[in-house]
Amino acid sequence: MTKRGRTSRKRCRKLKGNSYFVPNQENVLLRWMKKSWNFKCKELCVAEFHSTGRGLLAKRNFKKGDVIISVPKEVLIGVRQVCQNSSIIKFLLAKNPSGLSTISGVEALCIFLIEEVRLQDYARKHNKISIKWSPYISSLPTVFNHPVIWCHSSIILLPESVQKNVTNMQLDVCRQFQEVNKLLAEARNWGLEINLPLKILSSDFTWEEYTWAWCCVNTRCVYSSHDVQKQTFVRPSAADCYYLVPFLDLLNHSPSVQVKTGFNSNNDCFEITSMSNVKKHNQVFINYSAHGNDVLLVEYGFVCPQEPNENDVIRTSIKSISQHLPGGKDKMATLKQMCELTTLCEDLTFQNTGASWSLRAVVMFLALRQNSGTLTKQELKSILHEVLHSNLKSSSFNLLSKNNAQVILGQVCISEMEKVKIMIEKCIHVQQSMCDSSTLSRQVNSALDLWEIYDKMLQTCCNMIHNTDVFLEFFKH
Repeated sequence: MTKRGRTSRKRCRKLKGNSYFVPNQENVLLRWMKKSWNFKCKELCVAEFHSTGRGLLAKRNFKKGDVIISVPKEVLIGVRQVCQNSSIIKFLLAKNPSGLSTISGVEALCIFLIEEVRLQDYARKHNKISIKWSPYISSLPTVFNHPVIWCHSSIILLPESVQKNVTNMQLDVCRQFQEVNKLLAEARNWGLEINLPLKILSSDFTWEEYTWAWCCVNTRCVYSSHDVQKQTFVRPSAADCYYLVPFLDLLNHSPSVQVKTGFNSNNDCFEITSMSNVKKHNQVFINYSAHGNDVLLVEYGFVCPQEPNENDVIRTSIKSISQHLPGGKDKMATLKQMCELTTLCEDLTFQNTGASWSLRAVVMFLALRQNSGTLTKQELKSILHEVLHSNLKSSSFNLLSKNNAQVILGQVCISEMEKVKIMIEKCIHVQQSMCDSSTLSRQVNSALDLWEIYDKMLQTCCNMIHNTDVFLEFFKH
């Protein structure tokens, strides 16, 4: 029988509608884990997917309740493990055993990763044998598209609330970076005799090194409280339960997938269990948590435009609503009164399923409240009681009120759509005007993807509002 060539074999690994290929060199990671910890995973392999990039491929069918992956605790890289194995941290602790100057758990994990990268580079340059964690370090992404490293011109293309979260995150990471380098500088001043590998590690970390390590930790770690122990040199925090898990961290996110994760004390393994069926030769996904695409971008550096996300929301405000009403100033004063008496104004949002109940209630309140002028507190309470305690679909609300509500909500939705379309045009303009820069291009594309998700969501809401039959059902309490 004729042996197939490499190109033919790759072609045979492609499935119609789900294009992928299996790069053999990537599975060096599996062979290393088998040799080091006898870790075996015959059900999954590393693959490159057309739509999502690198991920894990199912080599068999998985049913609901099946364990997708089970990783021994010895493989998990946590705060305790890095404090015991990092030469830098042990060096710092040796000179400051009381732990007066401490680091966070995230900083400890970042130090470990940077140290391993530098040691790996040192071994390569001096033809040394590769270090223990080399296959894992080599499996990590070399480039991230995380907003923590975005430039200001890209950040201002994001929604205002996302901009604020990104800016705060950048400030926090910058503080960590300065804190770690301050400790390293202090350590060098102590003048402790150290061996050659550590000597090359004692120079300051660069911003690129630290943000790369931070992105690895922030986007790939899992949470488990199975082995939390107080470390002298580490400030207690939620990061004490963070673990980097080789191979497992190649699983990509899907908002529609449900899994169960956790440490199994019966076999001392961190496990992921599928809560749905997965077909052979399909990519295996997990769910990073119930996040909207705005949070996914801030926390993980990506969005998922391919499928609806029930956690996506677009916030409007009483100010935006009042701008589309006759006697807007008077209505604004009444709305402010209403906010003092209820919590309705805390959730004025559009979602993939339509407007939130609070937004519908506020709109119905405005539809019933036709007169100008400020209401007395008693009048306001009376109308609110009717809105809050009646079925919005019931005959107690006349057709005129429902029509008014339909018009008001439609105007608010269209207004939000116009804002989104302005930002889409702005992103496209930036794309067209910038020079060939793959880094900036990825940043702008992510911002554009987020706005296009919002645009599609608002179009769905508008269609629901302007379809009278759907709208009345939509207004059901």
